Amino acid sequence: MPDDAVQAFGPAAGYIIGILLTAVSGLTASNIFQYKQANKVNGYRLTERDTLRDALNASAKSIEAQNKASEERNRVTGELAEAMRMLSASFDKLTDRLSMQHEHGRDKSTEQARQTEKLIESFVSISEALRNTGAIVSDIRNHLGKNGIL
Repeated sequence: MPDDAVQAFGPAAGYIIGILLTAVSGLTASNIFQYKQANKVNGYRLTERDTLRDALNASAKSIEAQNKASEERNRVTGELAEAMRMLSASFDKLTDRLSMQHEHGRDKSTEQARQTEKLIESFVSISEALRNTGAIVSDIRNHLGKNGIL
């Protein structure tokens, strides 16, 4: 039967077959071209993915280093505040001793008493300045901690 169909169409069957073979060849070439383009785009995407992965890894390492630096800064700030508190306490003790010496030696020499009094005032002001500085350091640390910076 197929031979009868080919004979019935005659030369038109040859043209139709030729057109269909040309269309199949064209579609095959188009599919191959699209396949190659898809592979090229896939290669670009893989390269972009690798670049993004490397950037994210570098960013994670940077954040980790920043966290370690923040922890170290917090530790040093805490030690600084503690040292200031201890220095302030030692100045308070020194002030107390100088006050006692001043009271004891008041009758002996008024000039020496005035100098001792000035020395006491200076130690009191240094002690107060250290307390204020320690409070400021603690406030800054607490403020930065609340804002997620530390």
